[in-house]
Amino acid sequence: MITNYPKTAFDCDVLFADVFPDTVLLEGQTMLQIGGRPGRGLEIIYEGFAQYGYKTLDLLEIWQPNLEAIQCPLITKKILGDMRTIDTLVTAPYDVIVAWHSVEHISKEDGKEALAKMVALSNLSVIWGMPWGNYPQDAMYGNPNEEHKSHWQADELEALGFQVYTFGDGPNNDNMMFGVLFR
Repeated sequence: MITNYPKTAFDCDVLFADVFPDTVLLEGQTMLQIGGRPGRGLEIIYEGFAQYGYKTLDLLEIWQPNLEAIQCPLITKKILGDMRTIDTLVTAPYDVIVAWHSVEHISKEDGKEALAKMVALSNLSVIWGMPWGNYPQDAMYGNPNEEHKSHWQADELEALGFQVYTFGDGPNNDNMMFGVLFR
């Protein structure tokens, strides 16, 4: 299922106000966020999960300078590593695994393989947030991992089993989307 919102809607508001209340996401207590950069609004995601009673809010980040610079008091543990090897970095499952603006930084093949590992390590859901369609981006902020190596369409996430939420009038470099895959 694909649900479209106007560009003026904020993706995190939709996640926490429209998606959370009517789903098993309310039953969770542990969340792993994959990817983070200071000044990117990461706190909004952590605050959203905390308001629904999540107690464990961990972060997995590939680039050490980002991991060190992120200062969010809600983060319970920081893990340095690559989402493609999540199965070697995380031993206990999380209720929800969130890859918010991180999957587009690896190839589609790697993304699909990482998804299988995320699903195996999640009790309730995997959530992916990313640009909708082609959003070119090179390395930035001195971080070579910021380059976009894949571009995803809403129907591709839907084919992987996600309930998809799009924002704007179609895939372009200004519109975003996220998908929720329930277990």
